[in-house]
Amino acid sequence: MGTVIWFGVLLLLSVAAFITRTKVSATNSAGRVDNDGVIIRRIAAGVSVGAFLLAFVVLGAGSYVIIEPGHRGVQVTLGNMNMEPIGESFRWINPISDVESYSIQMKKTKVRYLAVSKDTQEVDIEFVFNWKPDPTKLCTLIKENTADYSTVLFETAATEAVKAEVVKYPISQIADKRPVIKSAVQDVLTAWLGKYGILILEASISDIDFSDEYNIAIEQKQVKEQKALEEANISKIKEQLALQIAIEAEGHKNAAVLRAQGEAQALVLSATADATAIKLRADAQADANLKIRESLNPEILRQMWLDKWNGTLPHFLTAGGDADLSLILPGSAIK
Repeated sequence: MGTVIWFGVLLLLSVAAFITRTKVSATNSAGRVDNDGVIIRRIAAGVSVGAFLLAFVVLGAGSYVIIEPGHRGVQVTLGNMNMEPIGESFRWINPISDVESYSIQMKKTKVRYLAVSKDTQEVDIEFVFNWKPDPTKLCTLIKENTADYSTVLFETAATEAVKAEVVKYPISQIADKRPVIKSAVQDVLTAWLGKYGILILEASISDIDFSDEYNIAIEQKQVKEQKALEEANISKIKEQLALQIAIEAEGHKNAAVLRAQGEAQALVLSATADATAIKLRADAQADANLKIRESLNPEILRQMWLDKWNGTLPHFLTAGGDADLSLILPGSAIK
């Protein structure tokens, strides 16, 4: 539209200069002007021609547009928006139209949100969004939401989606539910903003922080858990030592029992052997005595006695004064 205004101004200037030249020429024809009038006429002629040519140059310069790569042009003619965006190209346009170029490249937005968990604890969470306007819906997006659609739509929707998702979980589960929260927020924004013409390419959680009170409570809990773990380890070590001592004591006991059993068995075997030997000797002696007893008769006994006799008779006093050898000699050895 500005091009048309400049074209009109220059065209009027050209006409004015042409009229001035015409008047100066008429005056000169009447013989009532001097040399200054000739100069004025020439200047007016030059201005008229120059303004006329410049007006068309301005008109021609405002009749085309170049849309850079990654952009789309939105054309507005006398307040009426053309709903078909202009693609990346050189394009001749209506001189009375205005064309504004908008980026359709991916945009990265990093925002921190102060949300509240299910148990009313503060959660400071930072999201990073990769998004871009839908090229096919760019004109509708701008027409219905102004050119500052990123503030009007995106930031409002993202804030609501993040807070609505965080409040579903207690603060102790926020860190573990990080992938779930990220996916849920991305799905909500894709459906919410997609109908307006904003494409959500990726959403990610870059940082999560909690209140000082909760961080202190977490540290205290970790200290208690560490202490309990150390105590459990010490108790486990004591149990292992006690078990090892019991095993060693049982081993010593079993060894002592085995030694005692071995010694007792050795004594039993030794006693059995001694008893057996004695029995064998006794049996042998009994057999020998039996054989000797069976083999002895009075004659043999008498002979054995004589073999042992040294030839000296014992002295006995009798009433008759004579010794009776029959009292000494066995059997009838003396006759």
